[in-house]
Amino acid sequence: MKTKSLFTIVLALLMAVSASGQGFHFGVKGGISGNWMPRTNINIDDTPVMNVGFYGGVTGTLFLSDMYFLQAEALYTRKGVSTNSDLSGKYTRNISYIQVPVFFGFAVGSDDALRFMVGPEFAFAVGNQVIQDAPLNPAGGSHYNPAPFNFGIGLQVSYFITDGLAVDLRFDKGFTKTLKPAVSTTIEDKGTNLGVMLGVSYMFGN
Repeated sequence: MKTKSLFTIVLALLMAVSASGQGFHFGVKGGISGNWMPRTNINIDDTPVMNVGFYGGVTGTLFLSDMYFLQAEALYTRKGVSTNSDLSGKYTRNISYIQVPVFFGFAVGSDDALRFMVGPEFAFAVGNQVIQDAPLNPAGGSHYNPAPFNFGIGLQVSYFITDGLAVDLRFDKGFTKTLKPAVSTTIEDKGTNLGVMLGVSYMFGN
């Protein structure tokens, strides 16, 4: 409930600033993502592979000058880790987040078509699924349960094909552990999120 409220608050703030500020542009975005969880606990016989996810949400850009700007977003994202194993079958762990990045950026060129951004990302876990040959619902207290909060940093490059339509490429790296401490084992899972996102965005009145 708290994460849904956060998403609603961010959306309302973006729309309010959009309505009141001439230098503010509001938009929507979405795409696919490739995700890994470095240092997470997996079977030694498993082969890690890319976990394919998706993302979508809203974005807002506030220009501070002709070149520099701030960009905030509220996104639904699905991250995770997948493995292939001849011994235990395919294993997949999916974690859904409400992700709120806050970027500082600068635009290049007279038409501001090329934009570079970097900044912190705050993510709140809203869903969890573990699949090993068949879907499983992780029990409460299981070490499969995600940590409720994740902090990371993102680096994004956007190129505007038209005044409003852009192609986005982002790399993000989490610094906090993705899973809660295990209660049934003394093994500590040190996995963190690592991903790449490729998609499109459309800015209204850009």
